[in-house]
Amino acid sequence: MEKIDEIYGLYLDSTQAFYLHKTKLETDQIKSSEKLNVSISYLDTCKYIFGIGDPNNPSSIILHECSQLDLKKRNDKGGMNYKIAAHLLVTSIFHYWEDYYRNLMASSIGISKSELKLDIFGDLRYFRQSIIHHRAISLPEMEKCKILKWFKEGDEIILTEEQIQQVIYNVKTELNNITEKYNC
Repeated sequence: MEKIDEIYGLYLDSTQAFYLHKTKLETDQIKSSEKLNVSISYLDTCKYIFGIGDPNNPSSIILHECSQLDLKKRNDKGGMNYKIAAHLLVTSIFHYWEDYYRNLMASSIGISKSELKLDIFGDLRYFRQSIIHHRAISLPEMEKCKILKWFKEGDEIILTEEQIQQVIYNVKTELNNITEKYNC
């Protein structure tokens, strides 16, 4: 449960930061627009640069650059940053389960790892396969989901904040149920 809370906390903090970053850029654009007497649409075409060192120094290193409009779009609610954060949450939770906690829990209740099957993690396995191996386009197996029945084959996997809440709720519910069943 602690690892689930850490991952979900990271997701929540990140999505809040996306909102705040976009809001700050918009506020800065309004100030710059007034000060420089240029339009916001002009500022949207200007570069936003992330790097190391003073950007006016030729020895500085540019790590990433994009237009200000692209920065705002990816930080919009439902934008690319939200999409990637949700994908990371789903794949991370499944990864921790499959590579560590599933075996630990199975051992503690005296069964093999392969015998410990929880529907939510079966669903997350299908999500992970589609996200990692199929560029977040639903593979046919997504239609086998028992709990998270949101996507059909060929759908792009874009998870809303409400769907992420349902993922977390279902993971915690199934883990609580197995813990109570076996008194682990």
